Amino acid sequence: MPTRYLKLLVFIIAMLPVVTKSFAQDVEKIEEQKPFRITGTLAANAMFFDVQGRPPSREPFTWFFTGNPTLEIYGITLPFSFTVSEQQRDFRQPFNQFGVSPYYKWATLHLGYRNLVFSPFTLGGHTMAGVGTELKPGKLRFGFMYGRLFRAIQAVGDPVGTYIADPTFLRTGASIKVGYGTDENFVDLVLLKAKDDPNSIDYTSSETGITPAENLVVGIYSKQKFLKKFFFELEFAQSAYTRNTDLTEADTVKGGMLTRPFLSLMDAQNISTTHNTAFESSLGYEHDIFGLRIKYREVGPSYQSMGAYFFQNDIRNITVEPTVRLFKSMLQASGSFGHQTDNLDKRRANTTTRTIGSVNLTGRIKEIYTGNLTYSNYDIGQATGTVNIDTLIQISQTVQSYGMMHNVMLTGEQFTHNVMINYNYQVLNDRNPNTSEFSNYETDTWLASYYITFVPLRLSVTASYTLTNFELPTQRTGIAGPTIGVTRSFLKNALSINLMYSSMAYTVNDQPNRTINRIAMNSSYRAGQKHRINLRFYLNQTGQEAENVQTFREIKGDIGYAYTF
Repeated sequence: MPTRYLKLLVFIIAMLPVVTKSFAQDVEKIEEQKPFRITGTLAANAMFFDVQGRPPSREPFTWFFTGNPTLEIYGITLPFSFTVSEQQRDFRQPFNQFGVSPYYKWATLHLGYRNLVFSPFTLGGHTMAGVGTELKPGKLRFGFMYGRLFRAIQAVGDPVGTYIADPTFLRTGASIKVGYGTDENFVDLVLLKAKDDPNSIDYTSSETGITPAENLVVGIYSKQKFLKKFFFELEFAQSAYTRNTDLTEADTVKGGMLTRPFLSLMDAQNISTTHNTAFESSLGYEHDIFGLRIKYREVGPSYQSMGAYFFQNDIRNITVEPTVRLFKSMLQASGSFGHQTDNLDKRRANTTTRTIGSVNLTGRIKEIYTGNLTYSNYDIGQATGTVNIDTLIQISQTVQSYGMMHNVMLTGEQFTHNVMINYNYQVLNDRNPNTSEFSNYETDTWLASYYITFVPLRLSVTASYTLTNFELPTQRTGIAGPTIGVTRSFLKNALSINLMYSSMAYTVNDQPNRTINRIAMNSSYRAGQKHRINLRFYLNQTGQEAENVQTFREIKGDIGYAYTF
């Protein structure tokens, strides 16, 4: 392990006396546990694909093998997971992943490919290949991970054109969490340090467009439940992110309140280093009849963490979310109302604001009827930032959506009937006359379906009809057609076969354009309690009804086997 990570281990050393004592007490009862047991699932799939009339979207043949075995040895649980596939074999990075997280009572060990979450703004679910541990003896909370976040990938392709494989530096990272409390009431301090290895690939930034980076994130994460009905959640994190470790000009910023004491862990602080803050909190009240949650979120303009894949940064929003439940929850209403804005540091040319509002109403009558009504309104506008707004392209839009769903189910000894009707409508109104011609749209979709089961025959029949319209100022597109399906079980439900046919007709400006017909078959056979075989097949074919439509035929097959033990 590189020396720059050794400072993180101070917390681990301090924890060793507590961990050793508690684990020894658990081992005293190990004879009461079963000596050995293994459970889980192994699955293998092979897929075939053929298309005529257009370029293929996938390989003619692909396969993958997955497994989720769990091994128990004297009460110690070792859940494994792995995936083996021939995908990306041309990129020198096969999609092969193996990982295990054995645990015994409050102690968990992570080995191989794992996804750990210490807090959303620090280590927030990024896949790592390495080692880690999570310990919860009593109310003490401790976590640690060290491993590879990205493997090195040398650029493949034309340096001045499109890469077949995008170049990536070898990125390693370490994170530590120290906290106190229970799952409902806790406070955690989380530290993440990660860095790219500039020597892991041959690169020139002017050609590849990438530079080696380094990141330090420190966060405080807490959840609290009090007075039985109230709950509070808070996360405050600060990130120091160096975008190019090759630069030598010094960083003039001393860092934030949280990161400043730990900046010595970074190897490279220079002019490309940015310091940003992320903050999110919520306060809520939950009762049998009424609930209310208030959320506030603010993420700095350049906030990043190498422990998470994506953040919507440069944003501030506040939302209020009420909930009402009446008549023993047979009638429920919920809503969300908020305001959002960006350009937090006032450096962008324009500031965009959004107003958010939505209402959801759900009702049910015993087991016979369920219904749902929804409405949402999203308003977006721009204000002047560092420069005056060009009124030709100024954004000022409103998006409104309506929806409903009604479902009626009647059950009996001989038949089961189910009728469902769905409707969704959405419209975008652009208040800028210079851009409305290109952005205004209106769309609606109707879906009606009927489902009947002949109980003694173990036979089900379904029929549905879909009607969709999408209208732009210059074009109107329609899609309409039926779908029919039949499902039958045999051999005391061990064998199930499903056949489906659909025909969707496309129109443009109310003129026939093309029709896509689809035939699909899906069968599943269960041999005992441990073996299952699946066979899937479908055929897509278009019919030419307009001169500019290219016909195609697409066939796909999928054979799968799963073993449960």
